[in-house]
Amino acid sequence: MLSDGAQHYARWRAGGDGHRRAVERAEASVVRTVLASSEADWELLRPLVIARDGRSVTARVLKGPPRRWSGAVEYGYDKRDRIVLARRFRDLHDGGRAVSDERVLTELDGTTFQLLYFSSGGELELAAVVEAEYHDERLTRTTTYRDPQRDEPDSVETYDYDDQGRLVGIHTQFSHFVIEPDDDGAPLTIRTHLQGTPPDQAWVVYRRAIKGEAVAARKLVERRLPQLILAWAAGRHVEDDIYGLGISYELEALAGGPNLGLGSFRELDAWRAAGAPLADTIWNPAEFGLIDTSPQEIAADPETMGALQTLAQAWGSTDDREALRKMMVKVAKSIAAAGVDVPSGPLEHPVVWATDYEQEDLERNLKASVPKATRRMLEST
Repeated sequence: MLSDGAQHYARWRAGGDGHRRAVERAEASVVRTVLASSEADWELLRPLVIARDGRSVTARVLKGPPRRWSGAVEYGYDKRDRIVLARRFRDLHDGGRAVSDERVLTELDGTTFQLLYFSSGGELELAAVVEAEYHDERLTRTTTYRDPQRDEPDSVETYDYDDQGRLVGIHTQFSHFVIEPDDDGAPLTIRTHLQGTPPDQAWVVYRRAIKGEAVAARKLVERRLPQLILAWAAGRHVEDDIYGLGISYELEALAGGPNLGLGSFRELDAWRAAGAPLADTIWNPAEFGLIDTSPQEIAADPETMGALQTLAQAWGSTDDREALRKMMVKVAKSIAAAGVDVPSGPLEHPVVWATDYEQEDLERNLKASVPKATRRMLEST
């Protein structure tokens, strides 16, 4: 027989007006609405989900409508200051927005549930239900259901608190997380170790950056990362002539390091022959045949990886994408000045540039790091 949580999930998943009624109840209870950047995880019943991945715990409140709705989340708070409704969006061609996912807090038979709905472009569909258990108003357990045909939940987590009511432990099927909180209960560090292993084998997955650390971390990255990227390029042992080295970055993925790609003249000739829009193609490392999303030269350097994690947390907490952009442009310039040691055909050395995943920074970055004459030659048809 299915558990109560599984039965509720199966019923909600089957359709009907359960979603509509849950949303209507949530909307009716909302007393204030807040817009935040899309990395916020404030509505999740499972605590510190982003921090457990080594990323920033907080995100900034937006002062007005965002430039892109896909970069925002809308929160509805009730009179108990609970987030009862959270919506994320996708951008429409006319400048409008459509709901891409919706998280609704509801109560049924005295139990609190969070319903997670997602859309891939059509109607919202129920993807998961999280059941919450409380003791003395503290969250003690969450159970997540994703398969309405199974009684067994997808995941179960339990939570420990100290005598001051601060969260100090999270236990999952596979891992234990040990939290060192500050006086207000916010995490200073989070360490984790696998089930069945002793606590002294725990490693740090999150550490809050303190004042001054971000400055030191940025200087270290600007000094070390060019050397590591040059070593990566030299280690590819390419035979084709290379016109450029692209460094692809994103604030949300900064802790894992940048993606690296080498664009070849052979690919450039093929794009020209196919009539591809060169200005959109040749500067996008995702188009290259040689792209590395996990460069081991960077991953194996603990100093650089630690500094990147510090910057991811410091800049992520303020959504400081401009600081990241400037750092990566400086890294690209340093590499170009040193000269990438690969065959480069008519060029003395390949050009080097940095771009964010969405290429919103691309034009500014190209102007800063790629000579105009070289750019015209490469983009010419």
